Amino acid sequence: MKKLLLVALFTTMVFSQYTDGNTVVTWSKYKWEPIGENPDLSWMDRSTDVAAYHSARNKVSRQLMSSMVLTHFWTGESADVAILGEFRNLGDVLLTTPVLTVLKRELQSGSRVDVLVYDDCKPILLENRDVTNIYTVQRKKPGLVKSIARDINQWLKLRAHNYDLVINLTEGDRGALVSLFSGAKYRVGLEHKNSSNSWWKRQAYTHLYRTDLGKRPAVEQGLDALRRIGFNIKYQTEAATLNISKIEREQAVSNLKQANWKGKKYVVFHPTSRWLFKCITPQQSAEIMHSLIEYGFEIVMTAGPDRRENLMINNILSEYSGDVVNLADKLSLRELAAVIKNATIIVGADSVPIHMAAALNTPSLVWFGPSNEKVWGPWMAKHQIVSLDYSCRPCGVDGCGGGKRSECLINIDRNDFIAAIENLIKGVA
Repeated sequence: MKKLLLVALFTTMVFSQYTDGNTVVTWSKYKWEPIGENPDLSWMDRSTDVAAYHSARNKVSRQLMSSMVLTHFWTGESADVAILGEFRNLGDVLLTTPVLTVLKRELQSGSRVDVLVYDDCKPILLENRDVTNIYTVQRKKPGLVKSIARDINQWLKLRAHNYDLVINLTEGDRGALVSLFSGAKYRVGLEHKNSSNSWWKRQAYTHLYRTDLGKRPAVEQGLDALRRIGFNIKYQTEAATLNISKIEREQAVSNLKQANWKGKKYVVFHPTSRWLFKCITPQQSAEIMHSLIEYGFEIVMTAGPDRRENLMINNILSEYSGDVVNLADKLSLRELAAVIKNATIIVGADSVPIHMAAALNTPSLVWFGPSNEKVWGPWMAKHQIVSLDYSCRPCGVDGCGGGKRSECLINIDRNDFIAAIENLIKGVA
């Protein structure tokens, strides 16, 4: 049954999507409803009407520079763009916000920039003035039949927006399917072995962009999609964006007071991650906390809702004898962002709060083990990185031997953390 549905879907797409000149022709009533329906016309006659309408609607106003053999031209006095923004995790979505900033700044006034992300990533983009609409996909699939019906319904809704350009920043199947079904004249996607070896994925894009996933900073990887279609973007000039309202900052103060904050300058300590191999030991965390207290800071402990993260927090607190403002598993994502915004510094593992801090211009200290600081380090913000010069790192493995414990982290000496804290505090002062 699944194979039959996929064959029917792809056959329909290939047969109906494009005519000569790359003008979109579709049977979908959603997309072409504005020009009316004539049941007496054949689909070939209908395509002529659609082509005429499309040509009249989209006046050439901006040349789209391309390294392809043929030169393409931008269509539309104002461009409607859809970003298939990272069907992954919170940090990935945050690190794609520079793409939104550049598009909104460079495209003509009136252009619409919409984003499609997983539902739990939506809070990252709230209050972002570069985004027109945020569309979401449920991360949890409701079952095969319901999932297919849900996806097709969403594809039709997205197709109805008549996007001029669709950019997919991931290599997965879901983004490629949305791109294929979008009806956009220009569709940009990541050149990846999964797309190069797949017939249908090659049809999903008009432009493929190349980047170094293993070494290039994550922000620059996303911006490479725009460089591929002619945008001139200098290296390390576009910061991530996370906007926190005044009301949210005031709520952060209230949350702190409820947790017995004394009103002093504080450090956010976020030692946990869903990925345990990114974490140091409870003993190391306790030593860092004692060092921070010596500098006169209050410590605000934070963690995500994951059961393993909360267990780790309990283990850390059993090793630590001082005062702490414990907000672990007590904050929403945006409440956490507001607490980070008001902090003097943040100390923690390679996880989304560190990226949030960089976007909020809060200095950070972060340790790196299996993950690569060149790719995932704090972007365009004051920071200190603690790591060991092991020949095997960064390996990307979930702990040595896959055992969830990373020797390159648990062997970091206390003095290395203390030196990094001192350097960071001097830089802030």
